[in-house]
Amino acid sequence: ARFLVTGVNSGLGKYLYENLPNSLGLNRDNFNLIKNEEYDTIIHCAFNKENIITDYEKYLDDNIFLTQRLKKLNYKNFVYISTVDVYQENPSMYATFKKFSEALLDKNDLILRCPMMLGNTMKPNHATKLISNIDSLGLSKDSTFNYILMDDLIEFFSSKDYKQHNG
Repeated sequence: ARFLVTGVNSGLGKYLYENLPNSLGLNRDNFNLIKNEEYDTIIHCAFNKENIITDYEKYLDDNIFLTQRLKKLNYKNFVYISTVDVYQENPSMYATFKKFSEALLDKNDLILRCPMMLGNTMKPNHATKLISNIDSLGLSKDSTFNYILMDDLIEFFSSKDYKQHNG
């Protein structure tokens, strides 16, 4: 299996790129080098999570147009890493743009709406706040949250189970 992983500078993309055998990493500098290759699977993790947008063209390019360019590549399987935040009653800009990107996908593509990610390249989240003894997490006494280990996704992609799923 040959994987193309996006978002390899941090977070899940970095973890998958470093731990999935036979993977290539996509960053802002090498799209022209990889665009003519053939891939078994594209795992699209890249996303610009800026809360304050100063460059709208770049934000659109990072979050919408990149997905469109990836869909034009030669691949057998496409996996889009999304978020459970799309289910929020009042979605953030992050969740809204994740939904916009999801709308660009085909019915044969797989969308993984992951909860909190735990692994050595994870971005700051409630777990890192708990470890750092941050006083306020923004959770109520009734709050619950789920997590997924980055290693579980390595196992999922390595076993090829993902090829049996779409939607």
